[in-house]
Amino acid sequence: MKKIGIYLVYALAVVFIMLAFACGTIAFAELGYSAVLVFTFGYAFALLSMYLIFILHELGHAFCGYLTGYRLVAFGLGNFLLTKKSGRLHLSRTAVIKNVGAQYIGLKEDESDQRIILMLSGGLMIHLSLILLAIVFGFLTRSWYFAGTWIFLNLSFFLCQSASPMEQKFGNCYNTLKIRNTPT
Repeated sequence: MKKIGIYLVYALAVVFIMLAFACGTIAFAELGYSAVLVFTFGYAFALLSMYLIFILHELGHAFCGYLTGYRLVAFGLGNFLLTKKSGRLHLSRTAVIKNVGAQYIGLKEDESDQRIILMLSGGLMIHLSLILLAIVFGFLTRSWYFAGTWIFLNLSFFLCQSASPMEQKFGNCYNTLKIRNTPT
């Protein structure tokens, strides 16, 4: 039964992604572009938005990790890896893309500190903040299709990361709750 629920969440997330791409396409159609440009610009807008959301998600983990005593080890964007060695940042390129968009790796300086939940939910807080910002943007500009792209993308990512036990150890509510409920 648990797997069926997870598959339903994934199916809903895919529907939200499709709605995001549709909103991006309709947004450019309303601007009066030709059919070819509508699909090109609409899909490019949605894809670039996805990548930017991945980066902001990981920066949310990094910021909340900094607040809770984690020190940055590496921050990856695609196949680029920003590492901190002897107090200096080094940018390198890897042969293999290890993650869809971005990844944050931090080391806990004090293992007895239980504020790990804040670091784990940093990315989810970013998604909720971006949804609220998109809603404000929609009200201010009355252009709901651009805002809808961001709303649906963030809802999709929020669903996947908050409900799936198959996600990485850090970055979803399932593991956050599991850690919180584990007796120490």
